[in-house]
Amino acid sequence: MKRRLAALLLFALAAQAQTDTRRSGFADMSPATQAMQRDNGVNPAWLWVKDGEALWTTAAGRSNKSCASCHGEVSTLRGVAVRYPAWDAALGRALNLNQRIRQCRHRHQQAEAWPAEHAQALAWRPMSGCSHATCPSNRPRRRSCSRCASKDWPCLPSASAS
Repeated sequence: MKRRLAALLLFALAAQAQTDTRRSGFADMSPATQAMQRDNGVNPAWLWVKDGEALWTTAAGRSNKSCASCHGEVSTLRGVAVRYPAWDAALGRALNLNQRIRQCRHRHQQAEAWPAEHAQALAWRPMSGCSHATCPSNRPRRRSCSRCASKDWPCLPSASAS
């Protein structure tokens, strides 16, 4: 028993001692592409975010409710994307964010669930990851980003502009 415990302890220490070699692909981008990524006015991803923000306040389904009707301002989404998958006690299984949105639309808005790759579902996901166009990131704070010194690592490219 003691040998097993010692071996497990050594294994855990060895795993912890390994350096993190992950790095962002941002460093491999051309300066022009990096500049586009930092500028929310020209970054094409922000078009999806804006579409998602518009969907947030659009009433849908037989209940004629918008997401904002139940959840309030879009700012309440801050950090929601990193909390999924999450356990759903009623269903007895974990749901990813897309499944949660589909379930909410069906249960509360009494609306048709969007197919997985539907334009509106695609717009909702990036918006829920950021919740507003000025946020640097909604990921949990862990360590400084080596690229931009943000405490939100890994960060969105626009965080380096701040």
